[in-house]
Amino acid sequence: MTFHNIFSEFCYKVNLNDQIDVKLFEDGAYKCREINSGVEISNIGGWHSSIFNSFEHDDPKQKLISIIDDELKIVSKKFGLDLRDKKRVGLSTFWFNINGYKDYNKIHSHLKSIFSGVYYIKVPDKCGRLVLDSPAKELMRCYLDYWHLEEGEHNEYNAMIWNISPKPGDLLIFPSWVPHYTEPNMSNEDRISLSFNSQVNPPRYNINK
Repeated sequence: MTFHNIFSEFCYKVNLNDQIDVKLFEDGAYKCREINSGVEISNIGGWHSSIFNSFEHDDPKQKLISIIDDELKIVSKKFGLDLRDKKRVGLSTFWFNINGYKDYNKIHSHLKSIFSGVYYIKVPDKCGRLVLDSPAKELMRCYLDYWHLEEGEHNEYNAMIWNISPKPGDLLIFPSWVPHYTEPNMSNEDRISLSFNSQVNPPRYNINK
């Protein structure tokens, strides 16, 4: 007897504290906010920086770009992408997020990207979880509500949402089409992260203003 796991979504997680100094990025995010007025996209309150394509070549934060590219190789291979003929999936754009008290990001997904992700820089207690929604959530609700699942009975096959409580240094990667949002930050400290998108053979520029 075989139980096939079909139409699966995923979230890849790795902690980079042994490779990256998160304090470097915390300082970098605040310095960026001083000179970058930010944009409003999915953020309700808080600050969302303009979109970047890379750090300057002499910026020590550039190391993170290489690490994310390496992790994207692992995800791409697991996903079954054919990366022959000098093709590869790499980081294409990224941006800083700083969410203060009660700030959050509304539900959204990422267009023109294969995998999206987030690197967590500062994660105080009660700052809110990352919530991934099943793309089939509305259809599933029509059926699963009849089952009256009790708490603890949800698993990877029947869950309509997946809550993630990140820690500083965590890197998460998931399919760009998966809807997701962040819960409000209910702490008195900022939640800081760096989010990103990826493409096949992404162009490399300095900064896209």
